[in-house]
Amino acid sequence: MTDKAVGVMSHHDLKNMLHSNARSLGYCCGAAAVELLIERLVVFIGSPEDDKYSYIWRSAIEEHDVDDYKEDYRNTLIDGVRDSLLGFVQATPSEAHDVLKKLLWSEYKTLIRIGLFACGEYYNTLRDLFWKEFRSEWFVDFALWHEIFWLIKKAAPTFTATERDLFLNKVLNATLDPEKFNDLQSETEKHQRDLLYPATLHGHKEIDEKYQKLNQIYGAPAENVDLLMGPVRAEWGGERSPVSVDQIIANSAEWLEKQMRSFEPTGEWRAPSLNGFANAITESVRVRDDGFIKSSAIFLGAKPAYQQGFLRGIYERWATDKKEIDWALVLDFISSVILVPSFATQLEQKRIKEWEPSAEWFVSEVGSLLKAGAQDPARIMPLECMPIALKILQWLIEMIPATNASEVNDAVSHAINVPRGRVFEAYINLALAMRRVELSNSSSTSEVWGRIESTFNAELSTSEIGENAEFSAFCGLNCDNFHYLNSDWVETNFDRLFPNNVPVAWRCAVQGLSYQRYLYEWLFVRLRDGGHLERMIFADDLPSSVSNKAVQFIGLAYLEGFEPLNLDSVGLIGRIIRDPDPTKLKSMAWFFWSCRGIFTADEVRKERVLDFWFAIHATIVSSELRSPQVSSSLVLLSAFVDVLTGRVKDALLRDAPYAQVGHHGHILIEELRRLVVSSPLGVYEVIMAALEGFVPEYDLNHVVSIVEGIAAAGLQDESEAICKKFVDKGSTALKETYSKIRTKGQQ
Repeated sequence: MTDKAVGVMSHHDLKNMLHSNARSLGYCCGAAAVELLIERLVVFIGSPEDDKYSYIWRSAIEEHDVDDYKEDYRNTLIDGVRDSLLGFVQATPSEAHDVLKKLLWSEYKTLIRIGLFACGEYYNTLRDLFWKEFRSEWFVDFALWHEIFWLIKKAAPTFTATERDLFLNKVLNATLDPEKFNDLQSETEKHQRDLLYPATLHGHKEIDEKYQKLNQIYGAPAENVDLLMGPVRAEWGGERSPVSVDQIIANSAEWLEKQMRSFEPTGEWRAPSLNGFANAITESVRVRDDGFIKSSAIFLGAKPAYQQGFLRGIYERWATDKKEIDWALVLDFISSVILVPSFATQLEQKRIKEWEPSAEWFVSEVGSLLKAGAQDPARIMPLECMPIALKILQWLIEMIPATNASEVNDAVSHAINVPRGRVFEAYINLALAMRRVELSNSSSTSEVWGRIESTFNAELSTSEIGENAEFSAFCGLNCDNFHYLNSDWVETNFDRLFPNNVPVAWRCAVQGLSYQRYLYEWLFVRLRDGGHLERMIFADDLPSSVSNKAVQFIGLAYLEGFEPLNLDSVGLIGRIIRDPDPTKLKSMAWFFWSCRGIFTADEVRKERVLDFWFAIHATIVSSELRSPQVSSSLVLLSAFVDVLTGRVKDALLRDAPYAQVGHHGHILIEELRRLVVSSPLGVYEVIMAALEGFVPEYDLNHVVSIVEGIAAAGLQDESEAICKKFVDKGSTALKETYSKIRTKGQQ
């Protein structure tokens, strides 16, 4: 990693910001967001040579249990590029092709890995692109192995006959580097076996036959084969099972039941463990034709580890592998497990070994599975199964005590990770799915609300007094969904959902609100008039994400026209502008800039952004205050400028010298390059002003385009003046450009 790269904010703050916003940025802003994050990631990686062994410090592009990497800028930006790219592909797959091509053909291994990961996640959408850009070295480059393995595993179930034949051909022609292996043939065939393995058991006869042939010669692939590190497997890559996945698949349910009953772990280092056996069960359930679903009774009296492993396999089968399951049988199994009196007792017991699967783990798997069964309207569990699924979740909510809000620091992270929170999250998703069906049938009454009202009331009665951190967080996180379920209940109880007089409960609720993706006028008015937004912005004891979300809500409300540009002491925008701490103002400017892809074609909203800019300058001038950090952020608003004249030019002339204070110089140069055709003289004046503060040598191609554009507009003296200004500042970067335009000017 380069030792010259320095972050403007801490990697922790950057992670918090990207965690909640990166996917939305990609969805809304497309290539601009993804490429900006790629640019920053490359800075922190260093050279392609520095990136050759990224799999050592980052085993998987996705968040993987095996990864134990430090929280640093590289890893945080990998997450940001990954999530923004997925958002971009989700929104406009065809427009994402150019960015994906750049990633797949990059000199940086990490960027190739991110591109391959996206192709795996959206294979049905990107399959044509993947095979068009396919490079044979991907199959033999161990730096890419994890992403290649999982791309194959996710793609294989939907291979067309052509893709199957193409894949098999590429595998059988994959040859390892002869300089690295003494027995090249056997090592190559082992690697071909490992490539075929994730594509087996999906009805591709030729693939299965070739895999079985290699399997008979060299044995089955190693445990955690997807975590290969070069030709040597990572010995720390996971826990061992007493029986292999292939053995479980090949044998009967009765055989597996006998193995579960007889196995007793020794606890010795690298010896088979309960976790290892449970993981093997998970994988077997995923790939076996029947998934042991009709034989689920063998798990009823089994240890919690095996029950959790079975249910995890069902989840992966449905959510990841997109295979159908018998929901009635699965729900019957879950009911049979949780309604046994001993199950509630197990939940109450304090675990001695935190890493060992328990009843709580099983509860979390129930939440994950039922959420997945209700989340996608295009693929949900059968309608007749929904009431019993809802009842199961209600039973679990009643069984598990809530957490006191005073014990929680990060309310959302707590709520979505603890068993009770995961169950309630599934409960919300299932209720929403049932409500959608209800509305599609034009039902005049809400039977769904009748089923869930008592649970919601009971949860609210404890959350409003600070005794239910999970529900408090969901009040903020899902207030729009609650409104969809029953608007009257939300409107009536809004001050109980956000109890101003109970600080710990209110704090949990607004932390949940900071993850809210959508703003509605009813929600904004209640938050503003109840004093919640003001408190979120100016309270000292809240995470920055809460303040940032409040600023974004106010900015969006202003753009939508239901919050005026009130500059007096009463208006929230006026308070933000006048606040001595520039953080809020910078956050609003950045938010407007992040929306440029949506609003630059909207004249009304563009004018509102520019009016906001002018109002800041009017306030700064009248109060004789100037913040270089604020001016740097205001440069971002040049994205909304079409012609650089009048008040817009005056504003940018004042802010341009400070652009690089907040590392926004490259954005200013990009916008000036865009504007040089419509406003060559204005661009000249602004870039000369900018040069008083910094010299933009890192965007030299853009600067050259600006200088040449100004010269092409007949402003020869002005274009030469820019080159001379560079020299005055100690830079010879435009020496060749100066000679070129001067020669043309003399012709």
